[in-house]
Amino acid sequence: MTSEKQPLTIKQIGLLFLTAIALSLIALFLYNSWSQPQFQGQLELYQTNLLLNSSVWKGENLTPQAQGVLRQTLIGVEPVSTAISQYEDAQKDSQNHLEKTRQQLTELNQQPVANLTQETLLKQAIASTQESLEKINLNLGLLKIQADRVPEALQLWQKLADDPQSFTGDTAQALIGLWEDSPQILSEAPLMLDLELSGWFRYQALSRLYEIQGDELALRELETQQQEIAFQGIRKLLIVAGVQSVGIFL
Repeated sequence: MTSEKQPLTIKQIGLLFLTAIALSLIALFLYNSWSQPQFQGQLELYQTNLLLNSSVWKGENLTPQAQGVLRQTLIGVEPVSTAISQYEDAQKDSQNHLEKTRQQLTELNQQPVANLTQETLLKQAIASTQESLEKINLNLGLLKIQADRVPEALQLWQKLADDPQSFTGDTAQALIGLWEDSPQILSEAPLMLDLELSGWFRYQALSRLYEIQGDELALRELETQQQEIAFQGIRKLLIVAGVQSVGIFL
């Protein structure tokens, strides 16, 4: 005789429901614990990038004295040096976070019973952190270029270019081509740099590319774009600083 399956009791249904909630809460907790350091680091870099964008503003309608006051008050004396320090801290934090997450995945895979939910979340966190770290290194290289630390920048980018699993290897190779002893422009370089970089970093890379090409028109257009970005950055810094009474910005 074929035995019929007994319907679930209310107690069993309740246990299944509570188990599902518990697993969801655990997954949410794990995701938040893995992503929170990354979010905090990204917020700090956003502030750093805002300062960099603002640092190239020419302020042609202001007197030299007013320009100096704004620059010293809002941006600081050495924005590139400050940004290098911030990016190196972010690089270290991201690398530590990546290694920690990889170790958690290794330990999870050694358990006798697989937990697919945790495994999926860990793999997603690893991929996200790896991509974020690579973008940090792209930008850090451009900062070091501006600080006349070209060999360090090329070394950073070369590691990305040599990694077959890199998310940004092609962009790194394009940057290497712009700053090596005998500059070479990859055919895809303009598009890659335009898509992968933003703000101050995009401006630095494309400026170098157009200078090598001798494209004065593209340089002027890029300068106009960057001045608008820089002006908006100044406005945001003024708002953050609570200085909203400066007439020229109203």
